[in-house]
Amino acid sequence: APVPASTADADSAFETQRAKLEADHQEKLQRLEKEHQEILRQIESDFERRRDEKTQQLALEMERRSRVDAERQ
Repeated sequence: APVPASTADADSAFETQRAKLEADHQEKLQRLEKEHQEILRQIESDFERRRDEKTQQLALEMERRSRVDAERQ
């Protein structure tokens, strides 16, 4: 038996709605992923900056100590 037009229309409307929700969902996921990548990039660059600062501090400290040691001898 052929499906009544109203049911076919309802199915079609439902599918359209479902497809739209899915597209919206995908878009949200992609936006979140971009935001997370940006946050991660900031964390990584922060980490590198701090590591470089610390390395420089330690190098200066070691230099200072070896000068002090040399003066003591």
